[in-house]
Amino acid sequence: YVMIVLKGSVPISFGGTKHPAAYGELVSIGGLGPDVNKKL
Repeated sequence: YVMIVLKGSVPISFGGTKHPAAYGELVSIGGLGPDVNKKL
């Protein structure tokens, strides 16, 4: 299963610019480990 949450109008800056930016984080409960991560 995959869950995605999108939130707009959140102030975020990468590299000090005002260009649109996004942040992503992959979290797994028990399915990913070091061996699987290397294959991704």
